[in-house]
Amino acid sequence: MATLLGTNATLKAAVPSSKVPPGESYGTLRVLYDDYLTPGTAPTSADVINMMVIPIGFRVMEAGMAFPDMGSAGTLEFGWAVSADGSTEAADDNGFLASIDCNTAADVFLMSSAANLAGQCKKFAASVQAQVLVTTAWTSTSARLRCWLVGMVD
Repeated sequence: MATLLGTNATLKAAVPSSKVPPGESYGTLRVLYDDYLTPGTAPTSADVINMMVIPIGFRVMEAGMAFPDMGSAGTLEFGWAVSADGSTEAADDNGFLASIDCNTAADVFLMSSAANLAGQCKKFAASVQAQVLVTTAWTSTSARLRCWLVGMVD
């Protein structure tokens, strides 16, 4: 049986030891939060709701979305837009949460409950706009959508 080491454990075990990158050992958690209140008319399919700005160097540990009953229809994606330079970070409309059913009941969704999303433990090399994509319009005209990211930037 072999004893295997993770990337940072390898850095610490080396002689001489190497420094673990900031934000990967004893990083300070930070929260980015934003919400959207439906202004009397529900968004339509393919609408994009710009949320918080994700700063350069932010490593995402968790993403979440909460909402009340949004009516009789509705599917959302939570991700990010392409970086301002058009190349450092590619857009990913469902990098944090994919195919979120927001109709018929209030709910909370967490990225950690899903598998293989591009945003899990992602460290952003450029600042990007977090976005919610409305893939199927909801019907409620007075709902508040809440989104948050928990991560480290040191």
